[in-house]
Amino acid sequence: MNHPSPSAGQNLCRSCGLCCDGSLFFFTPIGDCKKDDKNQGNIHSRKEEVLPQPCVHHGMEKGCSIYATRPNVCRKFKCQLLRDVEENKSTIEEAMRVVEQLNVLRTRLLATVRTHVGHVETEPLFV
Repeated sequence: MNHPSPSAGQNLCRSCGLCCDGSLFFFTPIGDCKKDDKNQGNIHSRKEEVLPQPCVHHGMEKGCSIYATRPNVCRKFKCQLLRDVEENKSTIEEAMRVVEQLNVLRTRLLATVRTHVGHVETEPLFV
């Protein structure tokens, strides 16, 4: 297998967004991010500073509006799908098909919730 290009990983991330849209996480811990990073989101303080999810910079249709300048915590995060591509355990094409399937399932799930509940809370599906 060939090594994926850096833009392949970027395309994968930007087409998915599950780590940013509130589907998976309630918040993202800031940790040791640079001070400048803290100005890029709606920071909340718990025991540590966090970025609440869904991220204010994530749009369902357009993905991350600050991808090029996203905080370090976002830059460093790599889901298993991305790691598999980077480690040549999966091709970028296979990973993109998984993302497409996830997006279809997410859309169906949200439609079902809206039908039965009437609205969708901004809480993640999983913790």
